[in-house]
Amino acid sequence: SASKAPNRTMHQSNVSNDELKTQRELRLSTFELDDKDTAPPHATWSAPGYLMLLEMASLGFGWTELPRWMVQRFGRDQLVELTVPGWPRHIRVDAVWSTRRSLGPAGAWLLENLTRGGAAPR
Repeated sequence: SASKAPNRTMHQSNVSNDELKTQRELRLSTFELDDKDTAPPHATWSAPGYLMLLEMASLGFGWTELPRWMVQRFGRDQLVELTVPGWPRHIRVDAVWSTRRSLGPAGAWLLENLTRGGAAPR
């Protein structure tokens, strides 16, 4: 989910994508732009991990996309979830495993949670 510190530049939790573009985006430094991609037209800062992004957003340095569970556990009353059209974003993930042996408990749990609400495995 998109999150930011309360009572900072964007005062309400309902914001548009255009409003987000006027604020600094905090993103994972593992995100690399393809040579063909252009840099975002808005200001961005990066951090090496989600906890650093959470801290930066808590201090009011910008908004960031964080796992909801992380905000609930570590963000407590420091962050608010933004309601933005098109968010939360859904990301396509492929799951590949060997059919020669059955999945263990962790693999079965992961597959079940990845396919819940999505397409059935092929």
